[in-house]
Amino acid sequence: MNRVGDYSGFVIRFLGVGYIVLWPFIAPMPLAAAALCAAAWPLAFMCKLPHVIGLPVGLHIIGIVCAACVGLGLAARPLTRLRRERAQRSVVAATRIPSAKVHSFWQKPPRPYRRVKPRNHFGLRNAPR
Repeated sequence: MNRVGDYSGFVIRFLGVGYIVLWPFIAPMPLAAAALCAAAWPLAFMCKLPHVIGLPVGLHIIGIVCAACVGLGLAARPLTRLRRERAQRSVVAATRIPSAKVHSFWQKPPRPYRRVKPRNHFGLRNAPR
């Protein structure tokens, strides 16, 4: 199941980044005009580009969802890094504290080592031949 999660995560990231890169060329003109054609926008030259690639609405929705997942993943990355660092610090702090050895009532003491005699026969013991 780990591979399925890894592969699906790769597909979502690949589609999301691809949609982000291709968005100025495939977006419907009213949407692109609203987002890109502002007066102070440095990429205003994209308003004059011909939109030769047209996608169905369903593929736009899939692309937008994947692009949002990429954005959320990038936003969550510092939080996961912070959690990982806090967990590592707590492990380091826990190793510095000496642990007391707790003897349980139910725990048997270890048996002393005894040398076992080597076998001089194989099979079942005292079985008729």
